[in-house]
Amino acid sequence: MNRPAHRHTSAGRKTQVVSYLLVGLCMLSGAFAAQAAYITFHDEAVNDFGTGFGNVLQTLALQQHGSATTQAGSVLWNGSADVKSGDATNQSQTVTVAQLAAEGYDATNLIVVLNLNQTGCHPAIDLHSFALRFYTSLDGSSYFDAPYDISDPRNTGSTLGLTPQAHGLGTGQAGHVFRVHFEDAEAATFFANNAHRLGALVQTPMDNEANAGADVFYMADADTIEVIPEPATLFVLIVGGLVAISTRVVRRHQITKS
Repeated sequence: MNRPAHRHTSAGRKTQVVSYLLVGLCMLSGAFAAQAAYITFHDEAVNDFGTGFGNVLQTLALQQHGSATTQAGSVLWNGSADVKSGDATNQSQTVTVAQLAAEGYDATNLIVVLNLNQTGCHPAIDLHSFALRFYTSLDGSSYFDAPYDISDPRNTGSTLGLTPQAHGLGTGQAGHVFRVHFEDAEAATFFANNAHRLGALVQTPMDNEANAGADVFYMADADTIEVIPEPATLFVLIVGGLVAISTRVVRRHQITKS
């Protein structure tokens, strides 16, 4: 007589567990959705050359010290000068709206490119998160952040094991593309004043660094650069294309035989 009740209780517990999992997933998605401006990664790269210091609008450049295998740091604005911290190099700088506008960059086309400078025997690094900080006051007291987080479900690619091998090993060999997404009101406020600035920060250290040159985050225009799939994504596309072609050949062969 008690067995049906016992089965009912077990089923109820399973349903309850599933409900908790769904609630947890919704909370995770909601946490990212609540963030207005944000940055995503979709396994894209750019193969432009000549993108070294002086040729691009860079913001944060990081280089670890000595034999360290991690790096983190920031370049921010205090109202009168740039403030560098951690492993930020002297090439790190905040960037004004006037500088962005001179290059034709705005809220509709602004992207970030990460140019890795690693030795050939140690090329891959792990990037867990970073953020651009957009100052909406001249004294630096008002700002909003656009974060990138590897766990954000809006990403379709992973930044674990990033490698510069497909694009050259040194500074100026282009790199990995990150797309910046703005909330309309924030974008309007930031781009309304040519003296407003953006900075950048990496708080969770980048792992597996080698003692090579600086890794650089720089601004670019999504409409004018040639974005290509990363090698892993390109491999998937090639395999998918070959499967599609072979399927068509088999079907045609079957039709011919019939």
